[in-house]
Amino acid sequence: MKRIYTNPKTNKQHDYVQSENITETYDNPYGEAKPVAIIPIIGRPNGPVIQTFTTGKEMKKNVTIDIILKPNKRTLANGRLAVKGFLSGVGLISTNSESFNPITGAYSINIEWTS
Repeated sequence: MKRIYTNPKTNKQHDYVQSENITETYDNPYGEAKPVAIIPIIGRPNGPVIQTFTTGKEMKKNVTIDIILKPNKRTLANGRLAVKGFLSGVGLISTNSESFNPITGAYSINIEWTS
């Protein structure tokens, strides 16, 4: 897996990232899951009616990156710069959130793509 603190253009380590954690999560990666409707029917002894559909369920990719910046490099701009070359996905961005703590140097970004 590509490392955050390695600049993809020069393949050299960024001098401002102390540590990193990268998590990639895939939901329905092969498009095999189908949507299901569960319809409760009051008094039906066999339970709810379960209906499937022929359409496919959307596919999602979620990437969460947590880094700790070195003490002399703790700025939001450096956090964004460190992860810039890593984030890519196919589809529409459905979630994009980030957080930064200038005291601890903790920077986190979470992006989800839907296709």
